Amino acid sequence: MAVNAAPSGETPPGRLAGRWVPWLVIGLWVALAAVMVPLSGKLSSVTTDRAVDTLPATAESTKVAVLEDSLPGGEDNTFVFVYHRAGGMTDADRATVERHYNTLAKRYPPKVAAPAGEDDEGPPTRPSTDGQAMMFTLDVSTTNGAPEAIVGPLRDAAKDRPAARCCGSSRWWPWARPH
Repeated sequence: MAVNAAPSGETPPGRLAGRWVPWLVIGLWVALAAVMVPLSGKLSSVTTDRAVDTLPATAESTKVAVLEDSLPGGEDNTFVFVYHRAGGMTDADRATVERHYNTLAKRYPPKVAAPAGEDDEGPPTRPSTDGQAMMFTLDVSTTNGAPEAIVGPLRDAAKDRPAARCCGSSRWWPWARPH
């Protein structure tokens, strides 16, 4: 019986390579990764991950998403101011609330004015049905800063208040809270 053995140090016939082939394969993978990894970041700019992109145009979810995209948003922070007096708001209290609103509305004017001819929402300050509280909302543009940075100056502008009525608990808190 004949043995087909290659002399030592030589690759047997039918065998592709020696020790350098695994290093060549590893080198090719590293080179391929070096080229592809920077390109993978650009993939996100051409893909869409919204569910409405896969839904038919007649689906209600798609119609809502289209309407939602057309709405303004993210441009204003809405702050709610609430004033409360347990015995009921006095005329001085109401005047103070009006003054606070006017001062703050001048300091933080709305970015977009309401179109002319539209129905007015009513007075900016609104009393509660029981007369013990008043409130108003203030839309402040995000160009004035983050809500956390604006709350302090808003509270400072609304901290003056009429003297408490005699004899009784009085809470007079202008709360400014982002909504």
